[in-house]
Amino acid sequence: MRDRLQRLIATVRPGTPANLADVQLRLLVAMAYADGVLGDLEADQLAGFVDRTARSRRDHERMLAQLDEYAAAPPHMEDVLHELVEFADERAMGARLVDELAAVAGSDHAIDHREEFLLDLVCDTFGLAPVALADDDEDPADVLYDLVHRLARAA
Repeated sequence: MRDRLQRLIATVRPGTPANLADVQLRLLVAMAYADGVLGDLEADQLAGFVDRTARSRRDHERMLAQLDEYAAAPPHMEDVLHELVEFADERAMGARLVDELAAVAGSDHAIDHREEFLLDLVCDTFGLAPVALADDDEDPADVLYDLVHRLARAA
């Protein structure tokens, strides 16, 4: 039943130019290119998303071909965000997508204000609390402390 639900969620919706996985992939590529450079670690994160998301070998090959296409001509954030709004009622998916985006943004160990801005826009789209990208110079204990206090205030 769960696999069937995932297939239904990933199918093309009326008026939607692409399925959910495609929108997610384009958004992840846009995040990876937010600072103008696709690093090796970011490329690994994108390939990992394809590995986790593909439901079959054929689907995997199709998504890798799309990834190559998007890497050659990175999608515009604004276009992808407009499409993402159609999935805004799927909060659990939004939370997973935010985690994926944060992993791509942080994989090169350089926080760029454009990455933070994109992440904030996606959080807003799904009605999620903003997620802070940790700076390499920050103490993880301080980041955790800040996060817990922000969550406590939000509750």
